[in-house]
Amino acid sequence: ELLPDSQKRAYYEIATRRAIPTLLYLNKFLNQWSVEQKTKDMAKTAIKRVADTFMTIEMITTPLVYQMIDEDKNSKATKEKNYGFVRQYFKYLKRMQVFATDKPNPFENLDFRQSKKTSKTSSKRTAFKVAEVKQIMRAANDKGDEQLINIIQMAAYTGARIEELCSLKATD
Repeated sequence: ELLPDSQKRAYYEIATRRAIPTLLYLNKFLNQWSVEQKTKDMAKTAIKRVADTFMTIEMITTPLVYQMIDEDKNSKATKEKNYGFVRQYFKYLKRMQVFATDKPNPFENLDFRQSKKTSKTSSKRTAFKVAEVKQIMRAANDKGDEQLINIIQMAAYTGARIEELCSLKATD
């Protein structure tokens, strides 16, 4: 399968050292960043998503960032969190003089408007029916996954989200 012209151009620019891959300094950034590992993992995922669109640092412009944000179907809060991680990465790139210090950080001062799809008028989540919960429990049991069974039970009884349950500590 052929690569799109934009990817061909990006690979050429990287190979001829005219462009810097967006992810080149990601591990150095994460290693020096003193936050919880969970935060680093979330940041890594968000930054990699941006790099899927912008293979090189030179490709990133504020208008294109806004285009990407407008196409992002996540909630306003999720966008603020994810692009906040990318903003931190670009602050690091500027500090390391990888990203031009005289250029503004394209992820700074972004306006995250609530999109129509994620507004309060959108359809609410519907709860699982008892039969559906039993079916999910049976599948987890058939798989022999005790931890999954416990999480499903806790979610069913508390209404907590799985990521909230997974972040609990024994001291909680």
